[in-house]
Amino acid sequence: MKEIRLKYFIPIVAWAAVITVVSAIPHLSAARVIGLTFTDKLAHITEYFIFGAALAFGLHRSGAVRSIFPATILLSILFGAADEIHQYFVPGRSSDPFDLIADTIGAAMGAALYLRLKEKLLKVIPWGSHIEGTK
Repeated sequence: MKEIRLKYFIPIVAWAAVITVVSAIPHLSAARVIGLTFTDKLAHITEYFIFGAALAFGLHRSGAVRSIFPATILLSILFGAADEIHQYFVPGRSSDPFDLIADTIGAAMGAALYLRLKEKLLKVIPWGSHIEGTK
């Protein structure tokens, strides 16, 4: 049985916590914070870009799955859906299926960028670059 190295999931757990805490803030609106109307979807794309890149990193470096990109998308959709359901119950917040679409786009972009640049990134990320079979 293959050993799964959990330390590679620290960045994704930390970022998921940030997303959850921000989602729990009542009456928060990116448009209200920044002052532009399109910023809500841009905020979702940005936060899930980071989520997708961190998740792809964790899945890749841990050896948890073979198909990193599909697993990243599936897990991002599940987390994004849970986040939207959570926001439904937060005063002044709403659940929007278009937010989930923006989340998925952001996660796909982050995962794709990580997978494209992973060999270069592994030279600057010290965690486990010496472990066999993780390229």
